[in-house]
Amino acid sequence: MRRTRRSGRSSTGVAVAALLLGLPGAAGLALVPAGVAGAAGGSCVSLGPAGSYSEYAGDVTAPGGDLVTSDSTDGSVAYGSLTTLSGDTFATAAVPAGQDTLVGNAALDVGASPVTVDHGSAIYGSLSGSISYPGGGSGSMVSGSNPLPFSFATATSTLGGASNTLGSFVQTPDATKSKTGSTLTLTGTDTGGNTNVFVTAASDWAGISTIVINAPAGAVVLINLDAATVSLSGVTETVTGGISPDDVLVNLPTTTSLTIKNDTLVGTILAPDASVTSKNILLGGGGILVSVANLLNDTITGPLFAGCIPAGGPGAATPEVPTPLLLPLAAVVVGGGVLVWRRRRNGSAA
Repeated sequence: MRRTRRSGRSSTGVAVAALLLGLPGAAGLALVPAGVAGAAGGSCVSLGPAGSYSEYAGDVTAPGGDLVTSDSTDGSVAYGSLTTLSGDTFATAAVPAGQDTLVGNAALDVGASPVTVDHGSAIYGSLSGSISYPGGGSGSMVSGSNPLPFSFATATSTLGGASNTLGSFVQTPDATKSKTGSTLTLTGTDTGGNTNVFVTAASDWAGISTIVINAPAGAVVLINLDAATVSLSGVTETVTGGISPDDVLVNLPTTTSLTIKNDTLVGTILAPDASVTSKNILLGGGGILVSVANLLNDTITGPLFAGCIPAGGPGAATPEVPTPLLLPLAAVVVGGGVLVWRRRRNGSAA
């Protein structure tokens, strides 16, 4: 399953009752205003269950189904339609015991080349062929008493809604993009968990061979691209400035056809309406979340997207705690009670 989004970028002040007992350091209390929801309160745009997978294909009625050949993923995978697998290795990274790391909403058809689920188990509508489980997992068919771990219809709807929401965000004022020859450079300065939004057009991506994402450590980068058809070949994408690849999200809300071949990419590709054709992709720190998958010889490594993008857009983030306001203890003890409220600074992500 997907690891919990990082919440260490924000903090909350807590008044400890023991301070009232005259313990050392009880000269004052930090006052933190109340009523601010944290990440658990829904302040981040959620990718839903699909965000827990290195590969997710959400269409459950694709005429030709999904085709995945010779892929290797650190994380789990999930396919909505009839899926043909051959020579794949999934879930190479350790997962909690009993987790379903290969999820097939319909039939899984395993070809002559063996398929391996290194860690975890598989669940599917039906199975043709065999899957090996060196980590001690097993395979099982969906039934009333053995349901899928999530609803594909709900997960795909959530993913589409998230993509549309993210696609509506305007570019961060201090974010810059420049194109020199075949190099596209995206530079963001917001840090502390803040989101650097880049709005790009098809012309920005045309003819490029290198993408440089420059942002500080702890930042989150959202790259929006509005184009019905996207094709990348021989592109190398890198991060610099301290940002982590798993804090990069490339969003293609209107793309219906996506072709990526012989590319080295970072972050998560979100294209919930796209039929994707990929070959020889090296993707670090993310996943491929699409509608229909035709994947060949791809390698996906590292953690999944871990950033928090505020549901209200950059600047509407769950605020972070400011430097506490310290008042004399007597000023906050009223009638034997303690007055405590919470506050967090504008511009932080949960």
